[in-house]
Amino acid sequence: MSEKQHKLSLFTAILINVNIMIGAAIYINPPLMTSQVGSTSYLTWFFGGLIFLPVVLSVTAISKLFPGEGGFYNYARKGLGSLAGFSTGWIYFLSYTGMAAVQESALRMILANKFQVQWVANYPQLFNFLFFMSLACLSCLHLKSVGKILNACTLFKLTPLLIVCLLPLFLSNNPSTNNLTFTPLDDPNFGLDSLTMTLPYAIFGFWGFEACSSLSHRIKNNRAPLAILTGFIATSLISTLFHFNLLKIMGVENLAQSKMEDFVNYLPFQNAFLIQNFSLLINISITTAYAVAIYGSLTSCSYLLHAMAKDKIIFCEKALSKLNKQHQPIVAIFTMASIGFLFNLMIPKLNIMLALTNIGFCFAFIASLISLAVLRKRRQENLKMLLPILGLCSCALVTLYCYRALDSIYDLVFPACLLVLGVILYILNKRRQAI
Repeated sequence: MSEKQHKLSLFTAILINVNIMIGAAIYINPPLMTSQVGSTSYLTWFFGGLIFLPVVLSVTAISKLFPGEGGFYNYARKGLGSLAGFSTGWIYFLSYTGMAAVQESALRMILANKFQVQWVANYPQLFNFLFFMSLACLSCLHLKSVGKILNACTLFKLTPLLIVCLLPLFLSNNPSTNNLTFTPLDDPNFGLDSLTMTLPYAIFGFWGFEACSSLSHRIKNNRAPLAILTGFIATSLISTLFHFNLLKIMGVENLAQSKMEDFVNYLPFQNAFLIQNFSLLINISITTAYAVAIYGSLTSCSYLLHAMAKDKIIFCEKALSKLNKQHQPIVAIFTMASIGFLFNLMIPKLNIMLALTNIGFCFAFIASLISLAVLRKRRQENLKMLLPILGLCSCALVTLYCYRALDSIYDLVFPACLLVLGVILYILNKRRQAI
């Protein structure tokens, strides 16, 4: 089979990005954000998008300068050296796995609470293990099959988004769907300090915009930068509109106290049968969103581990560099699934795992942005250095607010142990190769 047959189209690459980003965050975070900021909470998505735009633009720039397999590992390695490349790639891989763990926790909770699946509630760790292993098996399919599955699930998983975004247009004259009173200038919750309190929630919803960097060698015509930027902008706009309309349908107090899937109860429907089945459809769609986002994570980020193994800078490189008959890195996929299970076992609090994931991603981005700045300096492109510098400031700000969201410094112990273990194994592997 020719190499061209293993390539992704631009449309499929954008869908992979959007599928990864529109997962747990857009459905879990609106009530949490509203409870802290009030009627202006929807602006956090837009505000977060603006803050992170320099990072996104920097990633699109660096993906052009350092094309090829490996994503952030590749960027840091070429700009800062082998050790920096490994450390960045390993941190990014762990962060991506943490994101999958957060989404899996959200999926498990909706199965236990909304669908009343009793064994999931009674044996959460058993479900975690079975789910990750099952999804890993599906991720071992041919890349075109993966694309077809993602394409088929996209519309279904976006059903709640489409309904919430479009329904107010058809019910604009109905007072029951206009529960939001805008008083941003008088709202005591309105202000920069309030918006930054909810910034970690919005930022978590944007992770995945860079997923195509790990798959850049698999995208036709080197169009990964366009896929990255388009996916990010689309997700930012969709998230802002979705949250805005949730506020309009449910009102500030109702959204702050309820989960977003309860918005069905605030629609002007009188038929109990219709409400019950409509609510079931929404819950199934949200569950699909979580599952597909994790599926996309396993598919895209496993190639990062595979690229590091091919360069022989990671432990067990022979096993991790293996591809199955479908041209998928099977060992890397199951490694990621296993670590995802360990994250949920060791860090059961969803909000803590969310904050740790943000911190990890920011550290991976910082190394890549420094690499871009170094390259610009070498080329004496001083004006172009402004973009990575702004990106570094954005990452520092996000890291600060996410650190403040932790319960204690001890929350950092388990991910730090995984990071140190990876670096130690890297050093031992290098010494073994030198013998």
